[in-house]
Amino acid sequence: MKKLIFIAAILYGSFVNAQPLIEQESLVKWLTFKEATELNKKQERPIMIDIYTDWCGWCKRMMATTFSDPNLSAYINNNFYPVRFNAETFDTHEWMGETYVNKGLGNRPTHELAIKLLTGKLSYPSIVFVANNYQFNMLAAGYMEARRFEPVLIYVRESVFLTSDLESFRTNFNRTYYEPDTLPPPVVNSYTIEEAVNNNEKRKRKTMVYINSDWCVSCKVMANSSLLDTAIVNRMNNKFWYVPFNAATKDTVHFAGSSFGLLPNGINGFAFAMTNNSLTLPTTVIFNEDMRIIGVIPRYLPAVFLKKILDYYTSNAYLTVKWDDYQKSTPN
Repeated sequence: MKKLIFIAAILYGSFVNAQPLIEQESLVKWLTFKEATELNKKQERPIMIDIYTDWCGWCKRMMATTFSDPNLSAYINNNFYPVRFNAETFDTHEWMGETYVNKGLGNRPTHELAIKLLTGKLSYPSIVFVANNYQFNMLAAGYMEARRFEPVLIYVRESVFLTSDLESFRTNFNRTYYEPDTLPPPVVNSYTIEEAVNNNEKRKRKTMVYINSDWCVSCKVMANSSLLDTAIVNRMNNKFWYVPFNAATKDTVHFAGSSFGLLPNGINGFAFAMTNNSLTLPTTVIFNEDMRIIGVIPRYLPAVFLKKILDYYTSNAYLTVKWDDYQKSTPN
C-alpha cells in the first residue's frame, strides 16, 4: 500500500534510546541551505530540514531506514528541497538573510541556526518544515519510521496545514490507507455534472462538485473521511446534487453550452473553468439552484469544517453574511 501511495504522490510533484547504527547514505538527495533557497526562488516547494548530531543514534537509524525507503525518498526528492544540518557544525550558514555561526559554548556547542530553527528545544532528530513562501513553519521532533512520516509529508506538501491539524489528518490518512473501517460506509448519491443539471431541472437543489485526482493523496483522505461522515452524507443526499469530478478525466464534459476536454497538461478544462483557472486539489465548488457558482473552497476540508460550509450554503446565509463572520458566529 505504501508503494502505491507514493507512486501516486510522486506524480503530483511532477505536479523514540536506541543502539547506534552504522550510518549509511540515504536515498534522499540532500541540499545545502543555499542550494535549497536558490531553487525555491525558481520553483516554490516546501523546504525540509533534517537537524541531527554525530552522536545521535536515532538520527542514524532514521537515515538508515526512513530516508533509505525508496518510495518515501523519491517523494521527498520530487516534492521538497531537503537539507541535512548538523546542529553542532562549526560551518557558517546563511538563512533568510541572516548569518549564523557556532560560538563554541558548552561541552557540546550548538550552532546558532539550530537553536533558532528548534526554538531552543534541542532534541534530535528533528525535522523542520518551511512552506507557504516561508510563512509556515512546523517542527516534527523524534524518530519516525516511514509509515508514520508519510502523512507528515503529505500534510505539508499538499498544504493540508491550512485547514487541519496534523493529528486529525494523520488519523484520517491511516484510516484511508492502513486501517479501513470494517463497517460499511454511509452511501452518498453521486452524479455526473450532466446528470446533476438534468436532475436540477426537475427538482431544484444546490450542487456540490468535488474536484479531485487519483494522484492527490489528501483528496483520497478527504473522500474517505469527511465525505463519508454520516452527518455530511445526510446533508448531501437531502440538499445537494453531489458530483465527484476527476480532474484528469479524458471524458468530454458538457456544461452550460460549452464542451470541455483533456488539456495538454493532463487536466480537464472543466476543472479550470470551475475554479477560474486557479485549480488546487482538492477543491469543493458549490452551485446555487440556478447552477451558478456561489462558492469555491480549495484544499482538504476536515469534516467539522465541511459541515459548516454546507450549512452556510444550504441555509442561504451566504446571501447576507460573509463567510468569516458566519464562521465566528456559529459553533462547531
